Formats: sequence, structure tokens, C-alpha cells
Amino acid sequence: MRTEMKGFVPDNSAVNPSFNYLKFVNTPGTKTLIVFFNENNISANIRLICDYSELDFIKAEYNSIYKSAGKYKWEYKAGEYQYLITLEEKEWYFVVYVNEKTASSEPSQKSWLWKLLN
Repeated sequence: MRTEMKGFVPDNSAVNPSFNYLKFVNTPGTKTLIVFFNENNISANIRLICDYSELDFIKAEYNSIYKSAGKYKWEYKAGEYQYLITLEEKEWYFVVYVNEKTASSEPSQKSWLWKLLN
């Protein structure tokens, strides 16, 4: 963690016992990293909550190291796992979600009925 996310320190200022997670903040306070774990204490997903001052830097960094999968979406492979990174803009901040990529439930050829229902 220290080598990959330099500048982040643990943050135990708020604890929610309903979730199994670790929370970190960067020194300037513009990024909060939350790593959620499953019942086996394996990282299930990651959220990076950022101030808009980080937006251009994050997009440029992700565009340079990950494969684009659409607007504000990137994908990458680590070992045998595929991951999807999604950036979602909120009113006062933006959130980067990192989740293991699952097989899509969408058919490759979408019928008019599937489009109507979805």
C-alpha cells in the first residue's frame, strides 16, 4: 500500500461497523481511498473520492496507463482478473470505483424488446 499509494495515511476518524473496510486520506485532504473487503477479508472493491482539483490529473493518469472502455471508464488486467474503473461525477466531488469485471448480462446483439425493457 505504501509504495502504490504514496502520500496516503490511515484515517480512523469515522468507523462504520456494518462494513469491513480500510480508509486512507492523502496529505492535502483532496483524496479519500476506501478499500472494502468481503467476508474472507479479500479486497472486494475500491472507491477513491476526490476533490475536483484532482479531476484532470486523474483522467490524464488513467488515460495513459489503462485501456479506455468508454467515457470515464477504463479496464485493466492484473493476473487472471479483469477490472473496470469507473469515474462518476457528483455535485461537489467525484468518485472512482474499481471493481472486478464480471461477464456482461447484456446480449451482444440487442433485440428491440431487450432495448425497450432496459
